[in-house]
Parts: sequence; structure tokens; C-alpha cells
Amino acid sequence: MVKAVVLIVGGGPAGMTVAAELKRAGDVYTILVDRKEYFEVNFVSPRALVDPRVARDQMLYNYHGFGLVDKFIQGEIVKLDSKHAMLKKGTAIVFDYAVVCTGSSYSSSL
Repeated sequence: MVKAVVLIVGGGPAGMTVAAELKRAGDVYTILVDRKEYFEVNFVSPRALVDPRVARDQMLYNYHGFGLVDKFIQGEIVKLDSKHAMLKKGTAIVFDYAVVCTGSSYSSSL
């Protein structure tokens, strides 16, 4: 059986929640695209100012280490249609479903 390919654009809280739910559901192949290679836990920032261990151990998590997606691509999508995404560097991604989780501050014409 061929798994459906789900593209998740944006690896913030919404994107990671989608990734976790799809992982739990199974039977899908997930691709995450984000500009950064890490998930940033913003709400611990004030604590990290006074405790360097928090900044080191609890603030940034590399997407490769999460295990929630089948493939992670660090990059920026510049074009998106119903079945294809184009990265800024020219790479094309083919998918069955896309979930756009870029938040409110994603400055792109996407």
C-alpha cells in the first residue's frame, strides 16, 4: 500500500502538533519544511536569561532528532500549488496533501 505524502510547511507549535498527530495516526509519509533546522521553545526564553542550562538544554531542539517526520528539509518554499512545492534553492517537492503552519509572521507571498 502506498502511503499518502503530507507536506508540512512550518515547524513551529502548529506544525509540530500536526506532525505528532500524523505520526500517531500512521500510514502517511511526512515531509517538514522550515527555514530553521531547529524548533525554538520561545516561552522558556525568560528563564533562559537567568539559567544558562535552560538555554542549552530546553530551548532549541533539532528537527532531525524529533523523530516526528519522515523527512526534514531546511529551506523556504516560494511556490505552492495543489500537488507541488518549489523551494527557493530550486528543489521541487511532490505531495498529496499540504498543511501550511507558518504562523502570523511568515513574510512570504506564499
